[in-house]
Amino acid sequence: MKKFTGEIEKTIKPYIKIKLKEQKTMTWESKLGGYPAFTQCDPRYYDKNLERFNTLLLQLDCEDECDLMFGDAGVANFFINEEDLKKLDFTKVLYNWDCR
Repeated sequence: MKKFTGEIEKTIKPYIKIKLKEQKTMTWESKLGGYPAFTQCDPRYYDKNLERFNTLLLQLDCEDECDLMFGDAGVANFFINEEDLKKLDFTKVLYNWDCR
């Protein structure tokens, strides 16, 4: 994610400031980038056409603090191709959500 931070901050700088922090133990939480978590399975595993979406863009996990819920304690993931992210081309993004 570090290699994209400069480009992302240029685009959304007026709204938020991105702070990178290493997060090795918290797979299940909302985040930009990193490793995805699934309550069921990774859809890219079963559909070879989805393999090109090789980078986690955003993960939204259920959050009690802001009443965010996907089904029954689920998680939503947005994936993008790494080359598209470098070009800031968000026209092809894979969305997946699953729940327990």
